[in-house]
Amino acid sequence: LLPALRERSFVLAFIRAGVLGFVTYGVYNVTNTAVLTHWSYIVCVVDTAWGVVVSSVTAGLTYLLATKLYGLEDNESLTPKEQVLI
Repeated sequence: LLPALRERSFVLAFIRAGVLGFVTYGVYNVTNTAVLTHWSYIVCVVDTAWGVVVSSVTAGLTYLLATKLYGLEDNESLTPKEQVLI
């Protein structure tokens, strides 16, 4: 989220969080598929997709909250004090 705040990019926050969700949930689900006998491939795919959605939405909402909280606009540059906070 911090690089997206520094660059003032909602899309960057949303996409990077989606990739992170895909990797983390994917590793968890592929591991479960390999180890647990009753863990199906359908559960693996659906849960990984859920990880992408929940991570992206959470990062997007957090980005919007942070920009409103600090009063940052999309085209503003950070002040030195804001750079320390973020």
